Amino acid sequence: MAAGLGFKTFNTGEVLTAGDTNGYLMQGILVFATEAARNAAITVPAEGQFAFTKDTNSTWYYDGAAWVASGSSSPLTTKGDVYTFSTVDARLAVGANNTVLTADSTAATGMKWAAAAAGGMTEISTTTLSGATVTLASIPQTYKSLYLLITRVTNATANGKFYININGAGQTARFTVTTETTVASAGYGALLQSPNNIDRANDDNGQAIFIHNYTSASNYNKPFHWFGYTFIGDASAWNMAGIASQQSAAVTSIVLSNTGGSLSAGTVILYGVS
Repeated sequence: MAAGLGFKTFNTGEVLTAGDTNGYLMQGILVFATEAARNAAITVPAEGQFAFTKDTNSTWYYDGAAWVASGSSSPLTTKGDVYTFSTVDARLAVGANNTVLTADSTAATGMKWAAAAAGGMTEISTTTLSGATVTLASIPQTYKSLYLLITRVTNATANGKFYININGAGQTARFTVTTETTVASAGYGALLQSPNNIDRANDDNGQAIFIHNYTSASNYNKPFHWFGYTFIGDASAWNMAGIASQQSAAVTSIVLSNTGGSLSAGTVILYGVS
């Protein structure tokens, strides 16, 4: 078949040659039962020629060297897949949970799934407060700061003292909800007595504690900031305090405890802050 000659307006009564027929009129979409039937009928296809095969409901065009599927079917197979391209249309499989799509010129499709860039907060653990002590152990050392959100803490005994303590050290250094900070000379590990008393009848006591530079092994290099709302009997108050830990070790565990009774309700969520 002759190469396509483009578009031409024919005049009334004009006699068409074989070249006109093949070069102009045969450039529409021809319909065949199969690819094999198409190839048998069009032995010398022209560049830009279109054909349709009924067995696959596919449209093809000839690019000068081979028949190419036009509007080929999607390569996607799974929820979350991404339609990409390498040398042909390609499927990029859905990534793992919490990964993000990232440009990467070394990947076949120029895209890949990767962990999100550093920043924000990551939940490390959620723990129910119950019993005499609750320990948050094996704290990963991969963040810049720690954030503890303690909600609706309740003591089993009226006016029990609630302590937060690092690395299991003794409760000898602490700051309280009063205006005066008390630090004993031997207090190398304890963090906080907050508040002085938590009533067993209320669950409105909330605490927010930041531990900065917690991986440091140097004295006084791990500042703590505490902010909390306490409800003691019929009185409630907002309280804030801060202190720098004297302990010369990274924070690897945190112990929550109650003197004169046990924790009976509440939740502590530990976050890592990048």
